Amino acid sequence: MSKNIAFYGGHSIYTLGPANDVAVFFKCISRFVPEARSTGKFDLITDRLFRRYLKQNELDPAGRLMDLIKEAFKATQNKNVDWFKLGVLEDTTTLQLSGDTTADVFERYFELFVKAKGSAMSFVESFNVYKPVMLVFADLPDFMLDKMRPLADYDANDTTPFWLR
Repeated sequence: MSKNIAFYGGHSIYTLGPANDVAVFFKCISRFVPEARSTGKFDLITDRLFRRYLKQNELDPAGRLMDLIKEAFKATQNKNVDWFKLGVLEDTTTLQLSGDTTADVFERYFELFVKAKGSAMSFVESFNVYKPVMLVFADLPDFMLDKMRPLADYDANDTTPFWLR
């Protein structure tokens, strides 16, 4: 069974859905955003957010990249995507597969990223401490383990993200 994954930032956790769905989101970036395949321009999303976390000074650039990803996804018609070949599991998916475009399928991801980013900045404003935006397990007790994991462990991770293990 696939565990639920969330954006975590500041003082809030925003559940995206099963790990398979989140992995498909990143596959779609590499498939439908040509610049993500050929340059390092999207590394903040495809590397930092995917397997590590976003530093405070990376939030605004990452937000702009998410906007570019959303625009690229708007150009891809949903009917032209084989979701199951990409890894969507019919029995567990929470993706909106009835949307017209890939952007519609992942609309909630884009909205929750903005919320996680806002929560991280709110935490800085309230407590003068940055709690990074990252992907974590949404369910207890796995979330608590992610929350206690030192950022140095994320920094050293060059392989499979913790949320896919």
